[in-house]
Amino acid sequence: MPFLLEYDTGRERLNILTEKIAKYERLVCLSNWTWPVLFHLPSARREANLHHRLADVGPQALIATTTAELRAATGASPAEQVWQLSSFGAGRHRLIDLPYTDTAHDAELPNLAEPGPSGRAA
Repeated sequence: MPFLLEYDTGRERLNILTEKIAKYERLVCLSNWTWPVLFHLPSARREANLHHRLADVGPQALIATTTAELRAATGASPAEQVWQLSSFGAGRHRLIDLPYTDTAHDAELPNLAEPGPSGRAA
């Protein structure tokens, strides 16, 4: 499962994080793939504030977030159902279930390009 990761310690202002998202969006526009950009945030409050900002922006990049608080409270690994998507309503998702597009990969491995149970290419 390809992805890009931002490990946020909470020391940068939120507008710095949203500027990073704009850079990821440029990368998406220049490539033939769309991988999820994962933000591991320190707290639920910071996560909520970032999602609020993302709702105003409507990013083209696929953004998913989790928090250190959530993972510590549940003991969940990053592979488990801890990722909240910015553009697909409420709920948490497993890492493997996050949608992504990689047309180069799909062309190289056409048998794996058929949608699986999660609705994305394997």
